[in-house]
Parts: sequence; structure tokens; C-alpha cells
Amino acid sequence: MDFYVIIPAHNEGGNIGAVLETTKKTVAAKKIIVVDDGSRDGTAAEAARHGAAVLRHTINLGKGGALRTGCLYAHKKGAEAFVFM
Repeated sequence: MDFYVIIPAHNEGGNIGAVLETTKKTVAAKKIIVVDDGSRDGTAAEAARHGAAVLRHTINLGKGGALRTGCLYAHKKGAEAFVFM
């Protein structure tokens, strides 16, 4: 089963790298998606550096908006299931 891990993030540049490394070791997901929800720090760059697919909101839409964006993207890529973090 192809599933995607979707991680909404807002100003988590200092933490997202460790989260992604632990996730990659723990979950055999086809893809990990980080939705940078209007961050003003290096969240997107750090997530990309750790191999995640990164989607960006220019403004903060909240957790629900970020999860929706991640789900729509994963669905278009053929995901059969989602894991939210």
C-alpha cells in the first residue's frame, strides 16, 4: 500500500530536521510531505534538506488548511492512505 506521511509545520526550522530523520527511520512511507504553513524561518529549506517533499503556503492557513493541502497533493500522486503527524 502506498501511503504518505503529511506533516504540517509552522516556524519549525529548528525542529523539523530531527522529526524527519526519526520519521524516515520509523515509517516505511513512500513519501514524506511537509506543508510549510506560512513560516518565517527556515522550515521549508530544512525540510527539503532532509529529503521531504515541501509544499508552501504564503500565509498561515492553520493545521486544517495545511493537512488539506498535503492530502490533495498526496492524492494526486496516487496515495492510498495518509498518516498525519
